Amino acid sequence: GIFTSKLIHVDELSRPGDESDSPIPSEAMRAIDVDMNMAIDKVQSGGLELAGLAFTAGLQAGRLTVESVQGTLLVQKAAYGNFHGGFTMDTKGPIPTLSGKASFDHVRYEHLFPGVQFVNLTENIMNLDGRFSSSGTTIFSMLNRSTILLKGEKLSVKFNRGGDDLQSVQVISNLKVETVDGGPFRLYAEGVFGDKPFRFRSSTGPMRGLLKNTELWPVNVRLDVPQALVELDGHVQLPLPAEEFTLQVLVKSDNLRDLNFLTTSGFPDTGPVEINGLVTKSPVGYHVTKIEGSLAGSDVKGHVTVLTKEIRPRVTGKLTAESYVLGTGKQLLDEPSAQKKKSTLGTIVDSVKGIGSMAMDTVTDTLGIGNKSNVPKPKEIPDFTFPVANLRAIDLK
Repeated sequence: GIFTSKLIHVDELSRPGDESDSPIPSEAMRAIDVDMNMAIDKVQSGGLELAGLAFTAGLQAGRLTVESVQGTLLVQKAAYGNFHGGFTMDTKGPIPTLSGKASFDHVRYEHLFPGVQFVNLTENIMNLDGRFSSSGTTIFSMLNRSTILLKGEKLSVKFNRGGDDLQSVQVISNLKVETVDGGPFRLYAEGVFGDKPFRFRSSTGPMRGLLKNTELWPVNVRLDVPQALVELDGHVQLPLPAEEFTLQVLVKSDNLRDLNFLTTSGFPDTGPVEINGLVTKSPVGYHVTKIEGSLAGSDVKGHVTVLTKEIRPRVTGKLTAESYVLGTGKQLLDEPSAQKKKSTLGTIVDSVKGIGSMAMDTVTDTLGIGNKSNVPKPKEIPDFTFPVANLRAIDLK
């Protein structure tokens, strides 16, 4: 027959929430044959909508084949991608099996990352191909033991990094997401960020953690670039985006400026860096404790707290060093009038970083221990423009 529908609310349907989920009706599927065409104008699930969903379904001797699946992904009635694919479920054996494939094309980045200023929206599209398979006697067990592979090649996107000058950067990368037999989700990305080669790896918890709404989900993330790496390891609270998390953070670099591509303004020239710290997010802000490491040959220890619920972000903490080697690098602080469009933490980091960098440069100039020139220069009172906008943005103690 033919089945049509104007609208289906998925949230009102029952879902596999635990291991007592009803078994797949293998005997009933082997008892009848089906040939059906289906067309659904709209499917709603939370904030996600599927439009123009259509497919054909055939069932013969316990083998269900769903073909020519196609539709459009919507967010707030705006299309941001298409999908098509199909799958087969075979219930002939004692344990049903499932296998299929899916493709997503013309997926628009701006709907996935609404806070990013993309350049040339029509060119910012992503095409992905995926395969999946599983086996089990219930829907839950099938999901729990899923093998999923999602790949994208030569993905390219260009976006503005913020600031009044709207500096743009292009990222070209290959992407792979996979989980094998319900194991940890792993993401691999490798490419070029602007002119900086990078390799990104992440591993999270297993599928059952998502199905059971496990409160804490393990996360390991590592970013490698030439002469530098950043690694995070810990737990985040589900559902995502996490309201709370605890992550051990490692930053290691031949020079902090090797990580300049991560920020809208450059890091100072510090020499070798290796810093460890425990970062915790709570309802009131961020806490960085057990800070240990070295910065340009100087030992650093301490803790920092960033409270985000007050009128202005409030930064408090204590940092100590048994010795400190004053840096030789110089970096001009951004003009205070150049307000950047960035996150709260980005503003705080750039403010503290800029003030500290300028203060260090002033001390080295005053003491005459910076880069020395063979040409003698008359003594001058060091001068710089106060970073008024940054100083107004935070409270610091």
